[in-house]
Amino acid sequence: MSSVAYLDVTFSKNVTLKEGTPDNLKERFEINVDGTSMTSSPISVQIINNIVRIQNQLFLHYLS
Repeated sequence: MSSVAYLDVTFSKNVTLKEGTPDNLKERFEINVDGTSMTSSPISVQIINNIVRIQNQLFLHYLS
């Protein structure tokens, strides 16, 4: 099962992309939970003032 999640990373100052595109930026983030890298596929990245919003496609595995 997959799900879409948004992660907002807030900085103390406005964020400006000096070179490249938001598509280049999305490749520079990795999600770690308890030191373990999760399986995720960033779909998009938006810069909104001082927030970088990462949209991820997460793959959830339910244990029975």
